Amino acid sequence: MEAQYNTFLSGLASSAGSGAESLQQPARSALHDVLTALPVYPPASHSGSPSTPTLLAVASSLLSLLSDNLTNDRLLHPVLELTSFLLDSNVMNAMLHDPSQSLVTTFKPLTLLSLIQKSHFKSTSLPKLIACVSIYRALADIPAIKTQVLSKLASMLSHPFPRVRIASAEALWVVTEDEGLKGWDWSGKGASKKGKERVDEIKARVVVA
Repeated sequence: MEAQYNTFLSGLASSAGSGAESLQQPARSALHDVLTALPVYPPASHSGSPSTPTLLAVASSLLSLLSDNLTNDRLLHPVLELTSFLLDSNVMNAMLHDPSQSLVTTFKPLTLLSLIQKSHFKSTSLPKLIACVSIYRALADIPAIKTQVLSKLASMLSHPFPRVRIASAEALWVVTEDEGLKGWDWSGKGASKKGKERVDEIKARVVVA
């Protein structure tokens, strides 16, 4: 069943993740409708049935796809875009913000965070980097990993690529509204000495252990 979910998501990633706009929007809309109608995990009466479709099974397959394709940019970028969409559209909220922690042993936000970090390690792919920043913005809402996510976003304010610095500053502003992010040209000063000092100041304020 896991292989079927992986195949399903791989196909969707090509259209809902990074397909043409005319294909991407209806694909995302249909996917959203399908996934939000799924139970998070099987009802007790079907708990032993691997064929019962659940949001947890889909999310677990998404993690598998990320893990299995960390060196395959052709598929990795669409999967990252799909992950960003699923987070932004709140499809995965039931698992990532599970107040009862009943899913903590089967779906760990920290695992997702680790895979996202690995996916852009030393990467020069701007689209992939921007997709990861978008994912970090969404993951910053999860208390269990908020400190790690904010630390990562703050560190990306010093990224060599101006667009990554800008995207990271925008993401941090959405999450923290830190005033130090305003009035600063992140397109040109992020890597300078003063830019690094500004990043250190912001990091000290927004990253709370």
